[in-house]
Amino acid sequence: MLRVILVLFEGFSGLYINWRKSHLYPITQVHNMEALNVVLGGEIGALPTSYLGMPLGAKSQSLWSEFKANTKIKVRNGEKTEFWKDVWHEAGRLEVLYPDIYSLVSHQQKTIVDHLTPQGWNFIFRKQLNDWEIQRVADFFNTIGQFNGLEGGQDILWWKGNRKGSFKVGCAYNWLNHTNQL
Repeated sequence: MLRVILVLFEGFSGLYINWRKSHLYPITQVHNMEALNVVLGGEIGALPTSYLGMPLGAKSQSLWSEFKANTKIKVRNGEKTEFWKDVWHEAGRLEVLYPDIYSLVSHQQKTIVDHLTPQGWNFIFRKQLNDWEIQRVADFFNTIGQFNGLEGGQDILWWKGNRKGSFKVGCAYNWLNHTNQL
């Protein structure tokens, strides 16, 4: 079935898959890898390896962490960005910065647009706030009060390795070489 899907992809896209140069790389444990290889062809590879000069496998997990650390979400309409979990605020991930407030709110999975009303930020707390929690909540509201508001368009992932925020392989390669030389 997978081979049929890939052949259909070839037909619709006009791209050609060179099955003799293709490699299968099992991630974790893959049962019947040899049978899958008979269907798809190519070779069975092993991780770690490299593709276009970029490492894949054991070290790529740290590369992904580095990449994620150098991205943020540029909020436009706020429909896809989770308020607490995603890095959209310049201060950082709010779940990490304010774990005490995070534990107090009822709707932890909501997006930015769910919490932002024309009157301002709207949160429902699980309980009445104690005296000692009020200053921390005020600090939290001061932090998120710096947000400029929603714009038109979809939320986008902004990569800090390029002035325009778009991911380019060449820029990533230069960025990785620079970080590896440090």
